[in-house]
Amino acid sequence: MKKNVLLLRITLAIFAFTANAQQSNTSYGIQAGTNYARYTPRFPNPNTEDIRYAGKIGLYVGGFVNFKISEQIRIQPSLLFASQGSKLKNENVEVRQNSNDPATEFDFEFNIIESTIVLPVVAQNYLSEKFYIEAGPQVGYIFSLKDKSVGDTLPGAQNDGTGNLSNNDKLDLGLLVGFGYKLSENFGLNSRYYFGVIERNNGLKSSVFNLGIEYSL
Repeated sequence: MKKNVLLLRITLAIFAFTANAQQSNTSYGIQAGTNYARYTPRFPNPNTEDIRYAGKIGLYVGGFVNFKISEQIRIQPSLLFASQGSKLKNENVEVRQNSNDPATEFDFEFNIIESTIVLPVVAQNYLSEKFYIEAGPQVGYIFSLKDKSVGDTLPGAQNDGTGNLSNNDKLDLGLLVGFGYKLSENFGLNSRYYFGVIERNNGLKSSVFNLGIEYSL
């Protein structure tokens, strides 16, 4: 409940700022790219390193509004769809078909896929005409959670399934830092690192590295 109230307050603050910034120089655009996401901490069970989270490659796409506050400072909220999550590796698992059979060791690997609506709001500081650094908060709403096995599985095991969102937190909140470079008046490159500040699903936090392009309309 507290997380939902926090999300509502952040969203209202963003819309209030946007309404007040309409008199500024405003531009619009689209952005897309790839991400490399992983849950932290890396080892969910501190007593073993056989179970660990690893990075997973995903994609993001969406649009942005850029408000030019001054020659150096700009504010840019975005609305994105992102495929994030993590890999989960479970190694050296002993499996027996029957109780009297010798144990066989298996390594299991799953892609945990989070389909997320992402709302970052960053302040950009242009250090030159083309290069800028940026930072700000980001809110995410996880509307779909799936897991899919990678490689071989045991006979009869399902290859994929849909997670039950009633048992998983939907809200993700964190901070991001990044930088960008304008290739031309319309095209630019952008790189960001996002780290979650709230714990989800029994102590997990998100860690996402983004690399993409932006096109100003």
